[in-house]
Amino acid sequence: MSYARNTVARLVHAHVRPRQPAAGIAQLSAFDAALEANSAAAAPFRQRAVAGAGVGVGHSHLVQKPHAPVASTSSTLPPSIKHTSLAPSSSSPSSSSTVPGGPVALPDPAARDPDTDLLAYLARLIMRDGKLARAHSALDSMLAQLHLATSSPPLPILRKAIEVVSPQIRMVGRRKGTKVMQTPQPLTDKQRTRQAWKWIVDASDKRIGDKEFDFGRRLALEVLAVLNGQSEANKSLVGRHQQGVTGRANVGR
Repeated sequence: MSYARNTVARLVHAHVRPRQPAAGIAQLSAFDAALEANSAAAAPFRQRAVAGAGVGVGHSHLVQKPHAPVASTSSTLPPSIKHTSLAPSSSSPSSSSTVPGGPVALPDPAARDPDTDLLAYLARLIMRDGKLARAHSALDSMLAQLHLATSSPPLPILRKAIEVVSPQIRMVGRRKGTKVMQTPQPLTDKQRTRQAWKWIVDASDKRIGDKEFDFGRRLALEVLAVLNGQSEANKSLVGRHQQGVTGRANVGR
């Protein structure tokens, strides 16, 4: 019993007695004292760094450096474009940049090319069995042959040939009593182009006897013959106008 009491007394005495300061606390206190001494010694250098006279070693990244001015690009711009700053100028009434000569007209994406429309229309006229790609291939061959033969752009040549053999009228049969009288009727531009192209194609088909089996080459030869006045299309045009002169007496009856 006395042994147990002695043991409890030793344990209580061990827990109640004050603890001694650890060695780590003493080291931290010494480190704080050294840090304060170093801060007091570096105070003059810090003040000079803030004033702009200099920057302490190891603290140069803390001072904000002024940005370098951006180089002007006005010397590398085209003469038609003026160099303008992003900030609005006090001398100019507005901050928007202006191009000399007024606004530049942009191409209209909805605008149609007349040459493309003409070729598409001619291709549809010579298309057979729904093979539009073959018709475009024949037109490409014709244009290539015209370019090789004349060493000039082929589209103006094709337009000129169609214009030469485009009729102004067509003959329409009108019944009067028991008689059918041929009466001339004016054509629209699209109808004139269609009739002229039909005559050129019909005249080119007669060249098969000359062993010209390439459709594109036959069309090119016929276009050149039209410009020289030696095509069957020219004769068809003359005959149509003669019919119009004969039938003009029937107009209004």
